[in-house]
Amino acid sequence: MSDAHEDIKATAEDLMDDAERLKQIEAQKLTLRPGDPQLVILSEEARSIIAGMKPKGEIQRQLAADAEGG
Repeated sequence: MSDAHEDIKATAEDLMDDAERLKQIEAQKLTLRPGDPQLVILSEEARSIIAGMKPKGEIQRQLAADAEGG
């Protein structure tokens, strides 16, 4: 397996882990009442995960483009 393929795979797995954690956070938020301070904490964690996913997606796109030759 090429280095590019390994890098794309690693990035995909990292993004899937982020998506799974985000899903867990959102499910937990559904169980909380408005005004619960845990909502703010979970929302900040979700925001942080989402912000981190964008650059990972860009890296993956660039790896794929490089592997394709462009």
